[in-house]
Amino acid sequence: MSESEKQLREARESLLDLTLRNPLINFRPTARRTIQVIDEIPKEVFDRLVLQERKMQFKPMPANQMDDGELSDESVDNDKTSQLIDVAVTTFRMQGTLSVDNGKTSQTLAANHTDRYLQTELEKEALGKRLSYIHQQASSVFEEQGYSVLYLALGFLEWTESPSAEKTIRSPLVLIPVELERQQVRTQFSLRWSGAELFPNLSLQAKLADQGIELPDLETPEDKTGIDSYFETIEDAISNMEWRIVPEIYLGFFSFTKFVMYKDLEPERWEMDTHPLLKSILGETTKDPNDYGDGGFQPEEIDVKLPSQSLYHVMDADSSQIAVIEDIKAGRDLVVEGPPGTGKSQTVTNIMAELLAARKKVLFVSEKMAALEVVKSRLDDVGLGDFCLELHSHKSNKSEVLDELKRTLDSDPPSGVGQEDFARVDDLRKDLNRYVDAIRKPIGMTELSPFDLFGIREGARRHFDSNDMPRVRFGNPTEYNANARNEAKHALDELATILPQVMPATKH
Repeated sequence: MSESEKQLREARESLLDLTLRNPLINFRPTARRTIQVIDEIPKEVFDRLVLQERKMQFKPMPANQMDDGELSDESVDNDKTSQLIDVAVTTFRMQGTLSVDNGKTSQTLAANHTDRYLQTELEKEALGKRLSYIHQQASSVFEEQGYSVLYLALGFLEWTESPSAEKTIRSPLVLIPVELERQQVRTQFSLRWSGAELFPNLSLQAKLADQGIELPDLETPEDKTGIDSYFETIEDAISNMEWRIVPEIYLGFFSFTKFVMYKDLEPERWEMDTHPLLKSILGETTKDPNDYGDGGFQPEEIDVKLPSQSLYHVMDADSSQIAVIEDIKAGRDLVVEGPPGTGKSQTVTNIMAELLAARKKVLFVSEKMAALEVVKSRLDDVGLGDFCLELHSHKSNKSEVLDELKRTLDSDPPSGVGQEDFARVDDLRKDLNRYVDAIRKPIGMTELSPFDLFGIREGARRHFDSNDMPRVRFGNPTEYNANARNEAKHALDELATILPQVMPATKH
């Protein structure tokens, strides 16, 4: 195994959290970040939220039915949890009231199992506070990271790490990505499916694989009975274990980000021996430093080597930024650094415009959602937004992606630019460059350019604005060379040294 392969494996293992600290492995309800839904049937909740795509609301428990017990900051009381599990299991098995008609079994569900309310054990004020806190936390993560961590968990596997273990662990089985929303501050929160795909518990799959248990993958069911079928498949997988499935439902926070990265870094997906970029990132030199010859595109060569017709900049760019863009177009691997405000986002925008013009695909990723939004807004402002497909924020679900693809495919093509416009730009650039060359070219024998002389003049003018000095005219200043100028300066320096000693000069 090479050093780079070893580093990749170590980095990958560090992403995998299969400890009991992971709520996907060991779920423990808390007093502020979770809400338990009671007396509901998982498949009916799935039907309304996902299949029908309808909103649901949380219903508080009437005050006269409230239990004196409260959730602790860490977890619910074990006795109370056990009671709730027993009630939930009974509900799950009965699935309503069964009746027989002409030899056929039918099922009658209670009204509260098919309405738009999710029943809870919290009284109205406590429920409102908890929903507000959960909404605030979920929004904060989404705004900062660009992905949601709020899920409605349907069904839990109750299991132990070993046959002799006394501690029972509960892990969620089906997780529905959801969003909390409300129209006004004082109105009730509504819960809706975000539109993203359903996730099986990937961490639990990896954890149980160590015990030889293979949990099935979850494909979004097209019918609500698919939830029961999925649970039955899991029951078959654990038939040799003294474990059970309980149909509890919880709203809580779960994050799949690190585990998805873990799966993406499977060694089978990467050809370490032939992937130069990955080996370079891991510190393995794959190219001779001399392969780049002159060290990349030089900023001073921009106007010489780059006609305007070959540039597709959509935002202002200085010479250093253009050199970066040209290096990327040439296929060089590089890192661009700079403090805030130095034009990194506008450089990224120009890079994307250049690569789009070259009919290349660009994947722009960022840890912070704000960086994605800044670049996307810049692309929208210059008319390139239709060429970009957002795969973060609210645009990440399947229906939004399909709608966006259809809209852009049906859009009219952008108008082109005439050849005379490019010619005019090149002429203007030549005029500007001639001006730059002229003010940088030394005059006569002075060895000084107009640019240098303007600077000297401005410095002298500021000095003599506060000091009276008789005006002295030179006959032909262009004939004065550097030696003559130095001799005059030395003479003036000597005069400045002697003159204070003989003041006032009229008496000498």
